[in-house]
Amino acid sequence: MWSIGLDIGTSSCKVLAVTEQGDVLSTVRREYRYVFPRNGWVELNPEDVWNAVVSGLGQVASQVVPRFGKPASIAVSVSGDEIMPLCGNQALYNVIMSSDVRGKEELDALLTKMDPGEIHSATGLPPAPKYGINRIVWFKHNMPELYSRTTKFATWEDFIIGRLTGKYVCSTSSAARLMCFDLNRDSWYDRIIDALEVRHDLLPEVVRPGTIVAGLSSELVPELEAMSNVPVVTGGFDQACSALGCGVTEEGIMGIGTGTVESASFYSKTRLPTTSYPANPSLTGDGFVYTITNPSGGSVLRWFRDNFMFGGLPPDTSGVDPYDVLLNEMPESLSGLLVLPHFAGAGAPLHDPRSLGAIVGLRLSTTRGMFVRGLIEGITYELRLIAEHFCRTTGVAVREVRAAGGGSKSDRWLQIKADVLHQPVHRLRVADASALGAAIMGFTGIGLFDTPVDGVTAMVKRERCFLPREDVASLYERYYAVYCEFYRSIAALSHKLFELGFNLKEDI
Repeated sequence: MWSIGLDIGTSSCKVLAVTEQGDVLSTVRREYRYVFPRNGWVELNPEDVWNAVVSGLGQVASQVVPRFGKPASIAVSVSGDEIMPLCGNQALYNVIMSSDVRGKEELDALLTKMDPGEIHSATGLPPAPKYGINRIVWFKHNMPELYSRTTKFATWEDFIIGRLTGKYVCSTSSAARLMCFDLNRDSWYDRIIDALEVRHDLLPEVVRPGTIVAGLSSELVPELEAMSNVPVVTGGFDQACSALGCGVTEEGIMGIGTGTVESASFYSKTRLPTTSYPANPSLTGDGFVYTITNPSGGSVLRWFRDNFMFGGLPPDTSGVDPYDVLLNEMPESLSGLLVLPHFAGAGAPLHDPRSLGAIVGLRLSTTRGMFVRGLIEGITYELRLIAEHFCRTTGVAVREVRAAGGGSKSDRWLQIKADVLHQPVHRLRVADASALGAAIMGFTGIGLFDTPVDGVTAMVKRERCFLPREDVASLYERYYAVYCEFYRSIAALSHKLFELGFNLKEDI
């Protein structure tokens, strides 16, 4: 038996075909690109994402269905925070992404009516402009004609499920990322919705993760005739799915996901004593997942690939992943650089969307390989900094580190992680943890597993452990001490530069 985990990320979608034992039959990835209408505005065209989904599912179907028959289910993991206006099944505007600067005025207005502590207590989210409810109000104030034509605001989950089945519903896991869902009552939080004067009927219909919505409709998606009537199941927020796919279902495990963003997830049976970090319902149905993120993460390496691989790939590398080429150019020794990877602002605990990326230490002798290693080191310093802050302020203790995501496929990247974190790092057999977590929810939804935890036991496996090298780790300790001063040292300058850049197009 096999199932499909479909992961809708911010820069690509991944389609994972996997058996109930965790054996991967096929993996397909399709990229799409952001749209930047103005400085500080970051959008995705939902039709680009939908086309990538149909293409990816179609390729997996052509590869796997002839040999193994139809999948038992399709379940969806999605990027959280975002919302899109729909009229029927058509998107009326691009999706405003979480790294976009819009929503601050709307949040400020809400905070004049409600205490931030109440918002966090109910929703589990520290108030921030990026969450979907603020973007709904932004549409209301700035595009009133479009708002009046909107019949429903959809998360990525109900958009994709609706296009596949004709039924637009999302999981409580995705709804909980909009900053207007009450974790205590498992329903929409009326006080926020009413304070912002948003119509309740515009919000998504919500069901539990692991719910069968309907069969895939080949009438709606004739390209996927080979998977007609396959049950489509709710999954959830991608970081909750990633935590499940990393086996973060008990306390003491830190699951690292290195993709477009880099994140670290922790499980807790109860809400932790912190107002700085978001609490997300665990897909186990019990407890919470806390996820800390560097909003840039692996996208910094993609930025370098897309803009600075002058002349393309070296000779004799046809069919080779360009990321492998870049990572193989890294020297064995430390780069000597400090990179602040705030290319999309800073997440918790700084919560600073105006922080910019910075690189210090460049010399005429700096090579491309040293530059790439500097990027990887900076991403990993940031991971350690935010993970240590989280553990220090919450009392969480980490006994095991597990790594997934695209970055976990590189031995050299994981060795740097082990050296910088000064902890053993376990690579998981299935790197696409969010897609795997969705597949587990799909199997659970059709009744193959009694609980998602049973699915984790059957499908999540460790592959290799990377141990810190004491001599290298001690060198990294010295660089990390300097890195901890980096943000504070340039924050004021960064903010001034951000304001200049934000107004650049208007000035010209």
